[in-house]
Amino acid sequence: MPLPPVPEPGPDLVVHHVPSAVAAIYRPRLSLLGIVLVAWLGVGVGLVVTGHPVVGAALLVASLVVFVMFVETLRGWLSRSGAGPALVIGAAGIEIGKPPLRLAWHALRAVEVLAGRGWLRTPTLVLRLRPGVTGGSAGALPGHHSRARWRRWQERGVLIDATALDAPMHTIVAAVAHASRGSVEVPTTGLR
Repeated sequence: MPLPPVPEPGPDLVVHHVPSAVAAIYRPRLSLLGIVLVAWLGVGVGLVVTGHPVVGAALLVASLVVFVMFVETLRGWLSRSGAGPALVIGAAGIEIGKPPLRLAWHALRAVEVLAGRGWLRTPTLVLRLRPGVTGGSAGALPGHHSRARWRRWQERGVLIDATALDAPMHTIVAAVAHASRGSVEVPTTGLR
């Protein structure tokens, strides 16, 4: 009995971030963090000056945490506002815009979709690497990624923020399943 023919992969799926959606997602978060940061700094300095140094110093230290959150959120916004595709899925593999990374299908084990991750509760696409894949592996574009980053990707997977992509998650997952010819595990339920 002959095997059924393997379908030829279609054209590449090129996915971009939608700038207006990115701004709508990040602007309120940055505004809130900025207001909280300025208020806490003002109150903290005021308490230190008026003779309450312990409480004022604690508030200033807490404002450092808010400042780090502000910077990380701003960095996320700026990384999604740049030109160029966020994701390209084709017959040769998958290419990510930020961080710049290209992986052949044989380097990937699975693709997972997480509904909400981190304090921003952003939907995330997770690319699970096969054991032993590093920057020097065949099918991985070495780029300028450190060994520590490759180890982290081996443990946690390559995380792609899917917040404001111009293609729905089920389209992206279907493109991965089709382009990889079934060699990469993909979720079949719970996609939007």
